[in-house]
Amino acid sequence: MNAKRTFVVAKNRALYLYLVNQVLKNQRKRAARSDWSGNFKEFMKWKKSESLERVDGKNAVLILREGCSLKAKHFKEPRTDDLLRASLVMIVSAMDAYYHTMIATYVAKAFRSKEPPTALLDCRITISDLEKAHKGTRLGAHVRSAIERHLSHQPLQSPKAISKGLSLIGIKDFWVSVSKEMGRDKDVVEKKLKRIAKRRHQIVHEGDLSQGDKTKNKDRRLSSDYVRDAIYFIDSLVNSSHEVITGSYKKSKAGAATGS
Repeated sequence: MNAKRTFVVAKNRALYLYLVNQVLKNQRKRAARSDWSGNFKEFMKWKKSESLERVDGKNAVLILREGCSLKAKHFKEPRTDDLLRASLVMIVSAMDAYYHTMIATYVAKAFRSKEPPTALLDCRITISDLEKAHKGTRLGAHVRSAIERHLSHQPLQSPKAISKGLSLIGIKDFWVSVSKEMGRDKDVVEKKLKRIAKRRHQIVHEGDLSQGDKTKNKDRRLSSDYVRDAIYFIDSLVNSSHEVITGSYKKSKAGAATGS
């Protein structure tokens, strides 16, 4: 399904950014020894007079030659934390895209069902949508287009927004079902997602800079452990969501086939 594939591609980008942070974050406490630098330059056939700096990341060594616009100090925290910020934004965006695509995928089926969801029937459409639906033959496609436009400016990142969006395709008690699928407490899942969504908001809309009187414009702390945990949490959430949403439609299809 396109929604799941889209999520996996974007999730891998988030994971890549996290791993790049781990590789590039300089763990070296002092400058490279002169004898090591001399031997290295001789091996590379570089000028002996050329200065260089060494960055020691996780299982990686980066050599910065003379004239490089970046210096070893640029690979120290908190500068490398920007890669973690990009990773966190990417994983939340991946989740957002997943839910948008799932709603668009199932909204036509929900509209054609015997009892369309109340949230879908109450959704506002434009006169233009009505005119296209009246002239066209593919009513479901017009409904999908209208809902996609309706949701285009609505992020699906908080528990409340996600459950409201999924109500358009008839998914009820979503957080009860998905937390059960994850094997976790509903309140814990919702609170954790709220914190991650808030952290993403601080990065995207506030530059991740503190606005306190004593900490004005100072970077907010963001650890690699927090970002790694957020990636795997959202991955688990989306996988469980997929089981809940597709499972709900499989049950509906089975019920329609038996007439129940």
